[in-house]
Amino acid sequence: MKNLLIMRHGKAELGNGNKDRERSLMPRGQKQSREAALALEEQQILPGLIISSTANRAKETAQMVSEYLVKAVPIQLEDQIYLCSLEELIEVSKICPEEIETLLLVGHNPTMEFLLDRVSGSPYSVKTSEIYSFKVNCSRWQDIHVDALEFIGPIYVH
Repeated sequence: MKNLLIMRHGKAELGNGNKDRERSLMPRGQKQSREAALALEEQQILPGLIISSTANRAKETAQMVSEYLVKAVPIQLEDQIYLCSLEELIEVSKICPEEIETLLLVGHNPTMEFLLDRVSGSPYSVKTSEIYSFKVNCSRWQDIHVDALEFIGPIYVH
């Protein structure tokens, strides 16, 4: 059985003249990312791969999660996740190697909320560093589509 985890990046600094993609995590975002990694460990839900947006705040979140897990997880950066549509986010999942059972996508709102709302059937507000879990009802990543996802629930919320 395959599992998809989605995570919004940690709390980032305000733009202050920086380009949006260059915004870094604030200390609060770093703390949230560490706590999120601990929640994954505690619930024994460990991704085999992290695919992250190329925006600094998302990359930093993915790196912190990987570093704080008992076993570091490889990270793949995908520019397509930045400001992507729901359909584009699902397409990114298709590049996951088939031997990976659990994939963690680190990205941005509103896409994370769109996915959660669509699959759960309820409106969600996804805060920074929150992680949600979905069961993937297909045997291969390349066959994934929105209707193949079943909402399991939150892994880390605050």
